[in-house]
Amino acid sequence: MWYNSGMEWLKEWAVPLSAGATLILALMAFLAIRQTRAMQKRERKERLLNEIIEWAIEITKWRPKGIFGAIADITDKLKLQKIIWSHIAEVMENFIETRGRNKYVSDIAIEIDNNLGKAVDNLIEVLESKVELLAEWKSVVVNATAKGKEANDEQYFQKAEEQEFEIEKLALKVIEEATKIKTRDIG
Repeated sequence: MWYNSGMEWLKEWAVPLSAGATLILALMAFLAIRQTRAMQKRERKERLLNEIIEWAIEITKWRPKGIFGAIADITDKLKLQKIIWSHIAEVMENFIETRGRNKYVSDIAIEIDNNLGKAVDNLIEVLESKVELLAEWKSVVVNATAKGKEANDEQYFQKAEEQEFEIEKLALKVIEEATKIKTRDIG
């Protein structure tokens, strides 16, 4: 009867069909794992790029824009020197606090893309230069204030203002490079 012949066929092909089904299931699992890993890699890259963008934005936020131009109109020189010293100390403290994060951002930026790594390193280099200038300026202001004299620090005003604009420009370059990568590779 047809029932017995169907059962015989099933008995003969049961092992090969099971093996084939297992192979197909294993292939599907492999493809699912591969797709999940690719998705996790994209998500990780996007998260790291977002961290870099946030870092660049933070740098522009803790740095009061145009402070040096605004305080140039203050006529009381000792009051001006105290304001400058206070600003210098605040900026230096903020930068020193971010040094560890700067290194982390530099490392991941280079890992992601050479142009992004260069943009981040250029920004960090100008930030380091700014700290050196501020330390030198702080020394001049503190020494003059201790002596009750007016600090001869006009060149520091000008250099600090130039560095502020350079930091802004370089931070925007970092954001631009990270956004390009997000658009190109992720979006």
